[in-house]
Amino acid sequence: FIAPDCDALFSPTRERQVPGALMMQIGLMTLLDRKPVVLGKPERHLFDLIESEHGPMDPSRTVMVGDNYNTDMKFGFNCNIRTCLVTTGNAAPSDVEGFSSETGLRS
Repeated sequence: FIAPDCDALFSPTRERQVPGALMMQIGLMTLLDRKPVVLGKPERHLFDLIESEHGPMDPSRTVMVGDNYNTDMKFGFNCNIRTCLVTTGNAAPSDVEGFSSETGLRS
């Protein structure tokens, strides 16, 4: 099955969070006993589509800016581009304590 993304939470406003697409996927993964093909972040499919439409991107001039470590920052890591985590939405500075900027993994 195909999933749009793997966000656990979605923030329609700064004060409100609602379940994201991942919450529905968990039930389907259990029922179907398989993982989805994720077309959105953090997988590379979206990046490849952008490059196919607009040509190759120069990683030294490309930055993924986002407020979700698990999707936005991992998307940047998966696409070999720099990342910038902003704490205006889903992320807090404590979310990345102990993570390596090289690998995106906890040290």
